[in-house]
Amino acid sequence: MLGVAVTVADRTDRDRLRDGLRLVNEAGRRIGSSLDVFRTAQELADTAVRGLAAITAVDVLDLVLQGETPRPAPLPDPFAMRRAGFAHSLSDDIQGIVPIGQVRLMRFGSPQGQSLVDLRPRLVRRLRLDDEWLLRDPLVTRVYREADVHSLIAVPLTARGAVMGLVSFYRTGDSPSFDDEDLTVATELAERAALCLDNSRLYQREHSLAGLVRRRMIPPRLPGHSAVETGHSYLPARAGGTWFDVLSLSGARVGLVTGEVQDGGLAAVTVMGGLRATVSALAALDLEPGELLHRLHDQAANFFAERPTAPDTGPEAPRTRCLIVIYDPVTTRCTLAAADHPPPMLLLPGSSPQPVDAVVGPPLGQGEPDYPTTELDLPGGAVLALHNSAWPPHAPGTLQAALARDPDGPLQDACDAASTALFPRSPDQDILLLLARTRRLAADRTAAWELENTPESAAAARRMAARQLRDWNLDELTFTTEMVVSELITNAIRYADGPIGLRLIRETSLICEVTDNSSTTAHMRRAPADHEGGRGLFLVAQLATSWGTRFTTEGKTTWAEQPLSADALSRDGITAE
Repeated sequence: MLGVAVTVADRTDRDRLRDGLRLVNEAGRRIGSSLDVFRTAQELADTAVRGLAAITAVDVLDLVLQGETPRPAPLPDPFAMRRAGFAHSLSDDIQGIVPIGQVRLMRFGSPQGQSLVDLRPRLVRRLRLDDEWLLRDPLVTRVYREADVHSLIAVPLTARGAVMGLVSFYRTGDSPSFDDEDLTVATELAERAALCLDNSRLYQREHSLAGLVRRRMIPPRLPGHSAVETGHSYLPARAGGTWFDVLSLSGARVGLVTGEVQDGGLAAVTVMGGLRATVSALAALDLEPGELLHRLHDQAANFFAERPTAPDTGPEAPRTRCLIVIYDPVTTRCTLAAADHPPPMLLLPGSSPQPVDAVVGPPLGQGEPDYPTTELDLPGGAVLALHNSAWPPHAPGTLQAALARDPDGPLQDACDAASTALFPRSPDQDILLLLARTRRLAADRTAAWELENTPESAAAARRMAARQLRDWNLDELTFTTEMVVSELITNAIRYADGPIGLRLIRETSLICEVTDNSSTTAHMRRAPADHEGGRGLFLVAQLATSWGTRFTTEGKTTWAEQPLSADALSRDGITAE
């Protein structure tokens, strides 16, 4: 036997290193499972007490909860921090210095305060209850004594140059004190959590901005209209893209629009704002609902193409719905078209509510645009209920009961009652209900004639218009109306080859309409000074507040509106604003 060889290896440091790496890897899986600040902070606290500390407390700045960018260091003294997470692994139930959700003030001089000033972690290997900074805070001293805290690490939560908050790790009882290796693990945990908190802050900021922008885009109140009485309930649950509008159209008609972009954040609100503006612009062109949706489909596709793209997947187009309803109080005819949107509910007096039997087209911007138009005649007093896709199946019965309580009462009261009954608690989706009770324009408010396509018809039209204005006590508009009617009739005689229709409508304004079988679009021109013609529509534009052309299956209608005087409006019971 020549000798004995003995090898001794200390595996303590190696085991601790492996445990630290395991804890950091576990933190990567556990922390940041959601974009909620409190949940992320609690995940950090729960992870830390599984292998690093006996007690962990996480505090964040209020600005982080609001989605704002915290100010650069140093922070003002004292530091107002809100407790967002707390966990411990002790057998006894202990409480933190402040409950979760409450504010804690941290002053300079403590390890936590110093860490927030210079953004460097602090390691206190052996905590003494007679330390100067503890003597200045009896509450903290008492809590530390009851928990038998003897060592702590304070690490600032910083990400992308901004301070999110602070995490404090504590060891108690007979456990070993923190050392430099523990500080490395604690710093790694804090860095991972800080990035998750900053993502939560950015998410909250985007949705807060989206909510503010959306509120500016949604009309605070619906405009009054002689064709319908309206009421609406809008319960926003998130920063999404739900919108609605009531549009005044030519010929005393009204347009009802609802839509939703099933997405969240500024992207959805941006698409919503663009589509809402596009609908208003296209509606002013007097397009039919089906054609309007067809053009809106192309615009939505352009919006989606401009969105950020994911690698190898192309742009992600959110599901976008829209419903357009146009009601004419003169003919009581309603036309509508839907793009992946539930059709409106129709409530007739004495009948059960039924959805309108309409063919629904594809979502906007997706698939081939095909939006058939549905037409129906509505009696005065019929109620159309436009709603988004979040309404429950039993909503029609609840709405009918709300309307039956006071059949002649304000429509807004019934709308509020139905929404309260259906959604007693805050909904998790945007809720929209737009009610419209139809009105029929009285027969004595319209006058219509059919004229032959001859040059003499212009003079005949002037005489008939002047006579009707005398019957309506609108003599002050006789001269301008005669000129408008004469120019519109003359334009129809020049380009059409069939009978010509003339209609006057007395609503909140005086509307002159001339209908012919020509599909030629009327354009205003500025004729040179030495030309005798070419000034007809230019004169119409000068005499009328607005004018335009809308096309029908039989031809077109050129219209012009003139304002009524305050006396004329008061005779109709309307107060001029």
